[in-house]
Amino acid sequence: MQKNLSDYLPEDAMDMVQIILASDNLVVKVKNERKTKHGDYRELPNGKHQITINSNLNPFRFLITLIHEIAHFEAYKKYGRRIRPHGKEWKLTFQHLMLPFLRPEIFPIELLPLLAKHFKSMYTLAQASIEEIVSVEGIGEVIAGEVYRFFREEKNATILDALVEAGLQMEVQEDLIATVSSPITNAKIVVSGVFEHFKRSELKEVIEKHGAQNVSSISSKTSYIIAGEGMGPAKLKKAQSLGIRILSEQEFIALLGL
Repeated sequence: MQKNLSDYLPEDAMDMVQIILASDNLVVKVKNERKTKHGDYRELPNGKHQITINSNLNPFRFLITLIHEIAHFEAYKKYGRRIRPHGKEWKLTFQHLMLPFLRPEIFPIELLPLLAKHFKSMYTLAQASIEEIVSVEGIGEVIAGEVYRFFREEKNATILDALVEAGLQMEVQEDLIATVSSPITNAKIVVSGVFEHFKRSELKEVIEKHGAQNVSSISSKTSYIIAGEGMGPAKLKKAQSLGIRILSEQEFIALLGL
């Protein structure tokens, strides 16, 4: 079961999920798409506990839905069956289970600065129309539609409330998103390889601070590639074929005068 389950989850989430499932002795089944729900939890007549999750969910929604349903089981086990399905007891349980997964190794963070800079608040984003979301540079119609639908599902609104109560910062402070004018302002930059002076996360922060945008894939719209040790030959060949300027770490540092 767990081998199949790993096909649906973000890769770096599987170890923690296995620990939770082993501790709770839960059975998880992956089902075909159900129009009315992404997942559910129930106690079976034989006394076992079963969670079902829709197979069509992307890995991140699959993980959130799975933890959502596990939280139902753990809340009922701890507080009893008289609690409300999404009451404070469930929220506390969900917070405890979900927060360890909220890290960049599991959830992609490249799009978050784009949305944060534009909307400043997760609640403002939750109220935005598809047209407002797609107007953000770097956000296409498909992603905008996913974001819009996500915030209009009652279950996800409950999840957002739970994360807020857990202390997750939902307002972006102006001083944290301030940028400076620089030679790379408005550029689209791919970071590839390992670097001597920066961790990849630090390098991406410098890029954003200087008004540029981190992108994950090379295209004709890419302005620069910052190439570290171990950059793949296929990526290098594609960049050269598109005529994209490739910068070493030292050249990038010199370009910005760091």
